[in-house]
Amino acid sequence: MTIKCQKNGQSLNINSNGGSKNLNTRNSQNNWFQQFKLDGLYIVNVGNNKVLDVSSGNDKEGNTVVAWTRKNRVNQQWKILYLDEKDAEPTKGLDEDSGLYRNRPFYLISRLPKHRALTVSSGRYLRISDKSKDNAHQIFYFDHLTRTVKSKAYTAKSISIPSKGNKTGLDMETTNARWW
Repeated sequence: MTIKCQKNGQSLNINSNGGSKNLNTRNSQNNWFQQFKLDGLYIVNVGNNKVLDVSSGNDKEGNTVVAWTRKNRVNQQWKILYLDEKDAEPTKGLDEDSGLYRNRPFYLISRLPKHRALTVSSGRYLRISDKSKDNAHQIFYFDHLTRTVKSKAYTAKSISIPSKGNKTGLDMETTNARWW
């Protein structure tokens, strides 16, 4: 089988007529380097038995997918999700994994004696200050799609541990939906 892009009709292709590890899409040529099969959790090329592999096992946005020797690792395992079988993503209600309600605004209130609210300062820094009704800098929500806590004032930013999780403080950073 060939795997075609619905948008442009091109087929998944191993570069250099199968002589490379790199993948792209090209006009269908019906050659072995464009033919794949599903073997359990693996998408396998029928000509060289290499599988789709997330390069170096790095689960990061934009990482390269290559054709690689099967090592039976999770970075080579795939799930086919047909669009007509996909369940609608709930937009309300409790998210069991996070313990937070989806898209429901909330304040984060300190348990210290003055019960101050977490506040976004200067568009980035998180501080505590007296709670102010309807202050967008103090209102947060759980975004179920990115699985992050976002600020009502800065909807493209999420609470984040800076320096890719290597710092001890917290900031508001552009949402990238990684663990940090």
